[in-house]
Amino acid sequence: MKKVVAVFCLGVSLTGALAQGLVHFANDPTTLVTYQAWTNGVIGPFVPIPANNPGAFYFGLLTAASPAGPFTFTGIYATNSADAGLFGPASYTPTVPGWAPGASMFYEVAGWSASLGPTFNPVWLTGNLGNFGYFGVSPVGLSVAGGHTPQARLSASVSGDSIVISWAPSAGTLQSSPLLGVGEVWSTVGTANPARITISGDAKFFRVLPAVYVTPNLFGPASLPGFGLWTNGV
Repeated sequence: MKKVVAVFCLGVSLTGALAQGLVHFANDPTTLVTYQAWTNGVIGPFVPIPANNPGAFYFGLLTAASPAGPFTFTGIYATNSADAGLFGPASYTPTVPGWAPGASMFYEVAGWSASLGPTFNPVWLTGNLGNFGYFGVSPVGLSVAGGHTPQARLSASVSGDSIVISWAPSAGTLQSSPLLGVGEVWSTVGTANPARITISGDAKFFRVLPAVYVTPNLFGPASLPGFGLWTNGV
C-alpha cells in the first residue's frame, strides 16, 4: 500500500505577500512630450516641453481594468528632466499600488504644468483647469507589470493513486525535494496548476518559486507614443 508523505514549504517570495508590480515610468527621445507654447497671448504649435527647466511639469500614472476606464490615479508621480520633452528620470522604476506582478492593466499618463500645482486633480480630466496652465493625457496603453509574484499558498488532496497540489496565486513553478536542510535538492515538477503527482512511498517536500516578470517600459516601441499638453489660455 502506498503511503502519502508530503510536506509543504513556504513559497520563496522576494516582494512580500502584498506584492506590487514594477514599471519603468519615463519616456525617451522617440516619445517626447510636447506642449502648445503660449507667447504674448498667442497659442503656438506643439513643441517639446522646454529644456533646462526641471520640475516645470508633473506627470501622473493612471490605471484601469478596461480601455474605456474609469482610470484611477495610482499615486505615482514624475517630473520633467533638464532635457527637452523628457520626464523620469530614465531609471525611475516605481512599484504601482493595485497592479500586481504579471497582471495586465490599461494605463494612461497625465501631464500638467507646475502652475496647476504638484498634486494631481481628477477634475482636470473634464477639461476644467481652473488657473492658467497646460494639461494633457496620453493615449491608452496596455502592459503587464514586472516583478515577482507574492508568496504562494499550497493545498493538496488525494485522488486515486495521485496527490493533487494547487497553489495561489496561480503563477509560479512547483518544485520538490526528498529532504530539507543539508543535502536538499530541489527539482522542478512543473508550472501546471494544479499538479498531479503519482504517490510513492518516499517523503517529498514541496515549494513554489514565484513567477518573474520583466519590468515594462510604458513609453517606447510597442507601448505608448509621445503626447501633447494643451493650454486653456486664461
